[in-house]
Amino acid sequence: SFDGIVERVEDTTASVHEISDATSSQADSSQEVLSMTDEIAGISEETTAEAQNVSAAAEQQTAALDGVNQDVRELSTNVNHLDELLDAFEVGDESDVSSTGNKNGVSSTGNETDIGPTTDDVRSADDEAPTQQSEPTSKLSHEQAESVADD
Repeated sequence: SFDGIVERVEDTTASVHEISDATSSQADSSQEVLSMTDEIAGISEETTAEAQNVSAAAEQQTAALDGVNQDVRELSTNVNHLDELLDAFEVGDESDVSSTGNKNGVSSTGNETDIGPTTDDVRSADDEAPTQQSEPTSKLSHEQAESVADD
């Protein structure tokens, strides 16, 4: 009887201690989970910031490539325009003086505008001065010269 009550009280006390230990263990585990959750949140914030940096860098590179692309298109347009201007010239060899009227074999047709002397017309200080300047060999039509002047 009295011994039975004491035994039950001791069993209850032991059970209370077990429950208390289990509760402490759960509290410790909860604290660890909370710490891990905070760490994950920090990593997530860092990842977001780095992703934004990568996105900004990609946008800058895209803008730079767009600029390069535009420059290439402009250069291509200029090359095409220069090709069209060069197509206006007929180039022969040096022995073809009779057909072109000059020793360089360069001629053009139509309303022509002189665009200046050729390299054969330019003499260095050590060369003898020519007694007569050769005829300019590079000529453009009036419309082509105006187009070049506009550019």
